[in-house]
Amino acid sequence: MALYGNFERSLDPKNRLSLPAKFKTELGSNFYLSVLLDGVVEIRNSEEFENEAHKFKTMNVLDKNARDFARLFFQRTVEVEADKQGRFVLPKHILEKASIQKDVVLVGMGDKVELWSKAKYDSFQDSIDDEKIENIAFKLKESGVEF
Repeated sequence: MALYGNFERSLDPKNRLSLPAKFKTELGSNFYLSVLLDGVVEIRNSEEFENEAHKFKTMNVLDKNARDFARLFFQRTVEVEADKQGRFVLPKHILEKASIQKDVVLVGMGDKVELWSKAKYDSFQDSIDDEKIENIAFKLKESGVEF
């Protein structure tokens, strides 16, 4: 099942976050948090994390960029476990890398969930209009992405 939609949440005083019911089922009780691109936390279930990790096995180890990206991916990833209420603790280093303080937005991205600071998410949304969406779609199509 694809993960989709967006949900606003707030961290509790112990830096715990409650997953929306829609995401709890797909992510399971153990999942992985990674912070790399755009300073956004990517949340993957075990299967998707293994799929992503497998990609690094096929990278050219002589390529410094590939090695650096693999290092960053694995060092900026942590496994977490949700409690029975679907809450999990966001580690301090993840909060810092993603500039998360209290209010967040969870965004379904098909095979993963993105976790944004609300301020960063709002800024991103404010920067998007219909014309920009069309330009993005056009550029993706030019580069061979079909949708």
